[in-house]
Amino acid sequence: MKNMDKRMGRMSVLGRIAATVLVASMAVGLPGSRAHADEPVRVAIGDVPGADWLITVIALEHARAAGVEYELLWLNQEDTANQAVLNGQADLGSGTPYTIIQNVPDQMRFVFQNYKTQFYAVANKSVHPDWASVNNMPITLHSQAGATTVMAMLAAEANGIEFSEMIFLPGSEVRGNALLEGTVNLAYIDATNKDRVLSERPGEFHVLPAGDISASDEVIFARIEWIDANREKLDTIIEAFLHVNRRVAADPFYALEERARLGLLTDLPPEVDAVVAKYVIEGAADGIFPTDLGGRRAAEQDLLFFATGGQIEGDPANLKVEDFWYLEPLEAAIARLGSTEVNYSAP
Repeated sequence: MKNMDKRMGRMSVLGRIAATVLVASMAVGLPGSRAHADEPVRVAIGDVPGADWLITVIALEHARAAGVEYELLWLNQEDTANQAVLNGQADLGSGTPYTIIQNVPDQMRFVFQNYKTQFYAVANKSVHPDWASVNNMPITLHSQAGATTVMAMLAAEANGIEFSEMIFLPGSEVRGNALLEGTVNLAYIDATNKDRVLSERPGEFHVLPAGDISASDEVIFARIEWIDANREKLDTIIEAFLHVNRRVAADPFYALEERARLGLLTDLPPEVDAVVAKYVIEGAADGIFPTDLGGRRAAEQDLLFFATGGQIEGDPANLKVEDFWYLEPLEAAIARLGSTEVNYSAP
């Protein structure tokens, strides 16, 4: 399930706008395989700099203010970032390399959830008032090996239905247009196109409930030996992400204020400001920035999700969270800071 439709929702929101400079410490190539205690934490991201990484960079800037220097390695491809962490050329990575962690045991572990997935089953209300009405009917998805397909499979299982056909139509905007044109009656689409479809035809479409179906879009991971040797640094980073995510979940405009205060994404043209604001506000309302950084519940949901999609081998019921996640640092941070539920409803 390589790359699935990962980040497709965020990518369509932002049009893959890239910034020439996102932070002062921009890495051009990969450093050596070992990092010393006084060196910055090297964070590998298999993407290009863009506004969809704003929350992550704000959190890293907060960690820097607390004494943990960092260096971002923009490596364009997720596989490259995964290998950089595995080979010791980076300390932290962001992605979902479940296959690597399973195939190379005792090397890397996930430590906390960065972003959740955000796809929605949008249906023509008169044709599909509920999931029961979908039985033996078609559904439109992104790709055969994509996140939307796994969501559909889990939804069918949860609701005791079967689809007559899975139609693969790449691109949430394309699937949204197909809904509006009436060529399809049910499709999984991202948050932006969900809002577009619902607003363009008020009362004609609705979102079928997702139930307990969720998964990670991005997870921060590291080598086990690095985690054990750098707990103080990792603790500071985790606390920074908890703080920022909770603030953004309560008030997404906080992220925009921090962007201005910290001077982030300054190379984006002024007209993009509204796009960045829309992404953060919708993301907060849709809960994609986890206020508890996922924890055990996210880990268990991921094992079900990625096993169903074929990225993890084995029966989800027999998979052990500890074989993939190193939860103690996050659990300790929440014990120190307290657990809180924060929700934001977009105006």
